[in-house]
Amino acid sequence: LDTFDALSAIVRWVEQDVAPESLTATGRAFPGRSRPLCAYPMHAQYKGQGNPEDAANFECRQ
Repeated sequence: LDTFDALSAIVRWVEQDVAPESLTATGRAFPGRSRPLCAYPMHAQYKGQGNPEDAANFECRQ
């Protein structure tokens, strides 16, 4: 997964003072798959329910 929109997250952080918890990544090699990119030392962990290909079903955990 190699595609994510960091610029929009940075603009929102600077202009609205809302720091991103994570960014959502997708990629051409895995159509339909998305994952959250979490700030270190957090990592994306599947919640155990829902489609495991969808970033909405993951959470950032330490």
